[in-house]
Amino acid sequence: MQTVDVDENAEIAATDDERTEAAVRRWRDRDGVRFGTGWAVGALVAALLFVQLLTAGTFDFARRMPFSDNFYDVQAERLFDGQWDMPLNVVAI
Repeated sequence: MQTVDVDENAEIAATDDERTEAAVRRWRDRDGVRFGTGWAVGALVAALLFVQLLTAGTFDFARRMPFSDNFYDVQAERLFDGQWDMPLNVVAI
């Protein structure tokens, strides 16, 4: 029967490799969290800027704009009522 001598350095190297792999896994996990957080913050900032531009800084989505004269709203209401004609005050330029 032959005995095999276990090298202490091999055990230390194995534990060092395991520690290195664990450290790499921790960094990968942190990178994923950092990426997700950065993405969410960037998307929120971009959405807020877009809404500010869209509403002219008022953040009021229900406000009437001066260039909209209710044409499509009146058209939808008339079509739901079964009417094809439109009032002249809405159609006139």
